[in-house]
Amino acid sequence: MPRPVIVVSAATLAAVVGAAASLAERAGPPLRGTLHATADTLGRVTLSRGGNPVSALRAGRYTIIVVDRAAHSGFIFNRPDLTQIIVTSSRFVGTRTMTITLAPGSWSFQGEVGALHDFTVVR
Repeated sequence: MPRPVIVVSAATLAAVVGAAASLAERAGPPLRGTLHATADTLGRVTLSRGGNPVSALRAGRYTIIVVDRAAHSGFIFNRPDLTQIIVTSSRFVGTRTMTITLAPGSWSFQGEVGALHDFTVVR
């Protein structure tokens, strides 16, 4: 039995390739991995990747898992433009997972109270 022949025009192929590129653009920057953060009962916060403290990261999307044990701390990222991403608030206790996009620049993280911890995001 002969197999059917499928003919695709150049215009159709270009439309399919264009749609795939559009979907890739909407998906955003590449997913780079997972960051682990903690807020302990004394209000200290940490951020690590692969078990090592974060000092520099490549730009992109990251899944962050925050384990917050303090009802008075929280976990906050400070963007280079000085706006904040509040991952957990001071009243939250538990584990929260979210995906964030880190753009190039000087970032920091902190609890609701306490010291800032700086890190750099590079291209």
